[in-house]
Amino acid sequence: MNSHDLKFQLKRLDRLFHIRETFVDAAEARVKLAEQEVARIEETAQENARKIQHTMEELAHPGEATGMTVQSAQNYLQLLRSRAAEIQRSLDASKALLEERRREWTEAMREQKVVETMQERRLQQWMRQDATAEQKLTDEVFIGRFVREIRNLKPET
Repeated sequence: MNSHDLKFQLKRLDRLFHIRETFVDAAEARVKLAEQEVARIEETAQENARKIQHTMEELAHPGEATGMTVQSAQNYLQLLRSRAAEIQRSLDASKALLEERRREWTEAMREQKVVETMQERRLQQWMRQDATAEQKLTDEVFIGRFVREIRNLKPET
């Protein structure tokens, strides 16, 4: 492979590296969004749990509550409990999505590292070829100079 081909490959690898870098950035952004969604749902679950606790406390100490108020509180409590189950299902789904996003991010970073490694190897290969070509040129110049000096030293017959 000549130097021109290696330079061309280095440029292509550089473009590929930037594309992969974009994929990593996008995957990281999706992870952050999934984390925010999990946090939001967890906050909703905590708020719902506080409402359940508060309603249960009201039912435990009815005070001057009427039968209708108690019935209404029990219905509300039932609604909150069904909502808690719904929130938990949503939370489980969001956590599963978060794990999937993290795997995608990890895979994107791994692919970027592969491209980076290839890029480094091609650069080293190009540098070795360049150094070899430079050494060859230096050797040719030295040999040419040496041959001219020998010709100049030879007595002419």
